[in-house]
Amino acid sequence: MRRTVKYIRQQKLFVEIIIMHLFTYENDYFQFVQGLMPQQVWEAKLVALEFIYNQCDMRDLMNYRKNWLPAGFVEIINTLNDKC
Repeated sequence: MRRTVKYIRQQKLFVEIIIMHLFTYENDYFQFVQGLMPQQVWEAKLVALEFIYNQCDMRDLMNYRKNWLPAGFVEIINTLNDKC
């Protein structure tokens, strides 16, 4: 039972971390399109976003969250390499 509770807590924490990262990447997207972030930094952010996107057990969460992301950002997400 304790292992199950620990696993559930770890999964909940992982979901919260993914959500936090998505808010951060959304903010990064706004900074980039406003010209406040250099191209080189944005490209590094996309590498990290692709890593998050390819956490296959979190794909449902990512797809759900797309409903509230800017269309341009969703288009970028949809072009990422899909390893799931």
